Amino acid sequence: MLEVISLGQNNPNNLPILNGITFGFMGLPLFFVVKHKKIETDLMVELLVDNNEKMKPNEFVFNKIENNVLKISYFNPSHGTSGLVNPFGLKLFDNDIFAFMFYVDYLKGSTSFRLTYEFYQGKLQKD
Repeated sequence: MLEVISLGQNNPNNLPILNGITFGFMGLPLFFVVKHKKIETDLMVELLVDNNEKMKPNEFVFNKIENNVLKISYFNPSHGTSGLVNPFGLKLFDNDIFAFMFYVDYLKGSTSFRLTYEFYQGKLQKD
């Protein structure tokens, strides 16, 4: 019998932290908490997926970290699967980055969506 032990990374600079699939509701944010020994106060990541006439299709917006909260919005997801084309990352300290990637599965007219996500810690490439 075959058994898969683990999934290897093709980029040795990335360390997966958390990945999974969850369901969310349009207009109601999902929350993720990020902890690290170099961060005194936990970082709260607030991800909002919503439809908004004033925004472009598949528009990704993020704000600066304020009061240890990072607000990220993804507007007007396409019907079917849509999301980030490349990982989104933030330099938190030294050469460490906090990054994530996500996809949204959304049915036309639905009030909910399925979110597939992965958070990871990476290292900035040295020049």
